Amino acid sequence: MSIELTAPAEGQEINSKRTLLDQKLVADASEHLSQQFFTQFAPKLKQAVGKLDDVIQNQSVLTESLKHEHERIKEANVNEVQIAMTLVNHYRGKLIKIQKDMTSIKESSEKLRREASRLQQVKQREQLKLDEQREKEIAEDQQLVATFSNTTINK
Repeated sequence: MSIELTAPAEGQEINSKRTLLDQKLVADASEHLSQQFFTQFAPKLKQAVGKLDDVIQNQSVLTESLKHEHERIKEANVNEVQIAMTLVNHYRGKLIKIQKDMTSIKESSEKLRREASRLQQVKQREQLKLDEQREKEIAEDQQLVATFSNTTINK
């Protein structure tokens, strides 16, 4: 048994080069789109994370304050208890506000994630359309070259 190796046809080399070029273009476009996507949404996400960190820090400070208030109430007399209850209600109101803020931030970040996902899908569809259009153009170019070569050969 002998196996003969043949050189690839010139058309195959051109197709291979075009395919490699198209793959590089797609990779470059994908990289650019990804960078633009993250550039657009990274500041909003960082801001949301910063707000969450602030809320968590405030919540831990309030929790510690409430623990100390609780200890002080145990040792205080009735008048001090009434004053302390007023403060507790005030801190409770702050805590409820912080919880509402955390919920709002969570909803905002979820909306951002959904929007980011939607935009990514849109970009992928656009990229797919571009790829299909490029392939169609390449096919048309090849057909034109074949037609041109046939007409020059016939003359």
